[in-house]
Amino acid sequence: MKKEISDMLFLIRRSIDFACYRLATNHYHGHGIHSPFLFRMAEEVFTDPSDKREFEPIEVLHNDLLKDTTPVLGTDPGAGSRRKHKERTLGTFVRTASITPAYGRMLTRLVRFARPERIVEWGTGAGISTLYLALAMPSVPVFTVEGNPWLADRARAHFQKSGYTNIHPVTGLFEETFHRVLPETPLPCVFFIDGNHTSNGTMHIIERIMNHIHPESVIVLDDIRWSEEMYITWKKLISSPDISISIDLFSMGILLFRPGLWKQHFRIRF
Repeated sequence: MKKEISDMLFLIRRSIDFACYRLATNHYHGHGIHSPFLFRMAEEVFTDPSDKREFEPIEVLHNDLLKDTTPVLGTDPGAGSRRKHKERTLGTFVRTASITPAYGRMLTRLVRFARPERIVEWGTGAGISTLYLALAMPSVPVFTVEGNPWLADRARAHFQKSGYTNIHPVTGLFEETFHRVLPETPLPCVFFIDGNHTSNGTMHIIERIMNHIHPESVIVLDDIRWSEEMYITWKKLISSPDISISIDLFSMGILLFRPGLWKQHFRIRF
């Protein structure tokens, strides 16, 4: 009962926070951003001028998966879902856990803006976000880690049908697979974390990344308001002196490390 009340209070606070986010955010389409680098980023990443036809195969797959009633087998090594289902279907999983088209397209634009030499994703799920990442730069390898073998197999099937050859799926617990996905020496990377909604798990991934972070790397943290714990973790991260710029997109957070940028925090309406 206490947990139910706590969850309800958090959802109420989250709704109020979203209203404040919408009302107080004035960094939209680059307005109010003085850094030329960040202004260009706002223009190229957080606006959506792209031809949506290139995303059509991914979004057709997404819509098809929403109707899939196949039961999801295995357990979730992360925090799981806030809503507990007696029998979780693939459609339910995709609806509650997969990236939305708006955020997926933004990820594609972010990768094209950052021009990394490697992309690493924790939390493959059904593979929707992976496909958005792979679409951005087909010549750049995308390493994606999933702890649930059943989901990993389904995602592999989607990758094979997509025709992308730059996706390298890895099945296993995150802490057991770092050596398979992280570069041995610092490289410009885009790191997308969407597989562990606990503070300890998220911080463990970020600590491993930070062991040899390249200044042009970008960390994207999904579901920063998934729970009170995750939001506290996000606030702790953005206060770190190692991070130059933090960007709050309400559901996602972005961390930048580029030298020459004053430490700032932005809430950008997206």
